[in-house]
Amino acid sequence: MKAPLFALVLGATGGAIEALGFGIGAPGGGGGDGGARGRMALVSVTLGLEDLASSYLVDGGYVRDASDLRLLPRPRLRGRGGDEEDAPPLGQAALAQFVVSRVDDVERLLSAPVVQSVMAFLGEATLGAGGGGWDDDGNGDVRPTGDLEVVCDAVRESELWDGAVEMLGYVPSTFRASCVMSSSAARGARSSRPGLEAEAKERKNMEYDGRDVAMALGGGVMQSRGWGVDLYNYDAEVYGFLWDGRLTCGLLLGGEWRPNRRRSGYKFSVAPFCEARARPYRVRDSPSGEDDGGDGKGAGPEGGGGGATTPWYMPKLRPSTALLLLLLSGVGDGDVVLDPMGGSGTVAIEAAYHFDVDATSSDNDRETTSAAVQAVVEARPHLVGRCIVRDLDATRLAPSRDNDREDACDGGPIPQGSVDRIVADTPFGQRCRWDIRRELPLVLESIGHVLNPSGGRAVLLMKGYRRLEGLVAGQTRLRLVERREVNIGGYLCYALVLAHSEETVHPGGKETVHVHACT
Repeated sequence: MKAPLFALVLGATGGAIEALGFGIGAPGGGGGDGGARGRMALVSVTLGLEDLASSYLVDGGYVRDASDLRLLPRPRLRGRGGDEEDAPPLGQAALAQFVVSRVDDVERLLSAPVVQSVMAFLGEATLGAGGGGWDDDGNGDVRPTGDLEVVCDAVRESELWDGAVEMLGYVPSTFRASCVMSSSAARGARSSRPGLEAEAKERKNMEYDGRDVAMALGGGVMQSRGWGVDLYNYDAEVYGFLWDGRLTCGLLLGGEWRPNRRRSGYKFSVAPFCEARARPYRVRDSPSGEDDGGDGKGAGPEGGGGGATTPWYMPKLRPSTALLLLLLSGVGDGDVVLDPMGGSGTVAIEAAYHFDVDATSSDNDRETTSAAVQAVVEARPHLVGRCIVRDLDATRLAPSRDNDREDACDGGPIPQGSVDRIVADTPFGQRCRWDIRRELPLVLESIGHVLNPSGGRAVLLMKGYRRLEGLVAGQTRLRLVERREVNIGGYLCYALVLAHSEETVHPGGKETVHVHACT
């Protein structure tokens, strides 16, 4: 790295940089011939469901053809130790990512509902095992070393800057840098950032963390473009993803959508959440700007990235993941869709927004069904299908042999075999707990009763699979036909596809469980 960093100071909120000055060297040193290589995008989707996302992007015309999509090496989900139900978090950087080699229509790509975020691609780098840190000569000149120098140089020397700024649609004057890392990359890492007295005494033998990577990214941006740093009122955001020794980075496109809508409370180490562009039902006007920290702006000049709109709530399940799970179930126009653990209604609304279906979101908690009702009311003008909310208990969707009361669930029982697609995000035990030992057998019995035996499919998103696998093997209504490892919010979990046991098995009579592992 030729030009030293001067007085880089970590922002108080976390992994973004706040630069007080810059060393020798004029901006633009690494801008290169970005236009010559065209405009490229970095697209993030749910890890484990990337094949469905790829097909959707190609079939829907969001990219020219499959040859324009390059799937980057995926984070390793296995080998974390212990039983899969007790596996530690993987980190929010554990996403599947595609590089789109040709982007003619940025807005079209941003409107793809299966993506979590779209970035103007800046580059990728492989980091070594030698660690990294900061070299402070005591005279105010601070240089990144090791992996951090590689990160800084990858941004500074990128040949894609011109195309990336063109895709952004304006020339920023301020920016901030953020980074998310997988837990394997961050495990045991401690910062060696300058400017923190408490840590300065322990710099030797320390590793870097996401905040150090963000600082290195920011240093590269400042050297290449000369933009100023602003942690809150920035015009553009440079994002880095780091896992298994691999870095990808880009300029965030399409605005932003963060768990904390007050700028002073923004988090700097979460995966970007930019799915509102493809979902007009997710935003509402906020003329006062109170929810946006008082300015009503998103990223970009005068809020150009997000506009004067803001989501009124943050669902726990990303809408793009909900859509991919629906696609995994084989949903299509005319289907009857049920989410028996519907929470705030994300799955049912996604079904009715994208397909002409009859969708129901149900839950046995009145507070969450009230939130779902409000969400459905907000979404209804945008839906192509029908969507309702009911107070149902997933263990009693219909009368069973032991409980044949007609009022077994609010609004009456669901007719036997009447549901074509069941998609449910089951409790993971973090925010919502359930007695899985007692309730899962009852849930499976209920699903088996209401699922259409002629081609019906149920997809359950679960933290583990062995318990369900054993239960299905011991009962007659359902059979497991597919098991997928997926990453949800940094956790390894499983999308389990069930079919009715009365459905005819494929020729040959041998039942096969298709296993998709992210190895």
